[in-house]
Amino acid sequence: MAVNYVPETLEEALLLRKAEKAVPLAGGTDIMVQHRRAQGIAPNPGFPVMVISGLKELKGIRKLEDGSVEIMALTTAAE
Repeated sequence: MAVNYVPETLEEALLLRKAEKAVPLAGGTDIMVQHRRAQGIAPNPGFPVMVISGLKELKGIRKLEDGSVEIMALTTAAE
């Protein structure tokens, strides 16, 4: 699978999503399974993909002022 984009910030990712209709990819399970091909051949989903796994804005756990906890989308189970 050819990765088209690797945004460095959440803002850049949102702009790519809007302008290019790029689909976010963090772990890749859904896209990899849905668009699998023969062994050894990378999937080709037929649409732009952007890898968001490096976006710091989407990682972490924090306690909010109201006492609730916010778990960001890219936070791992180990965290």
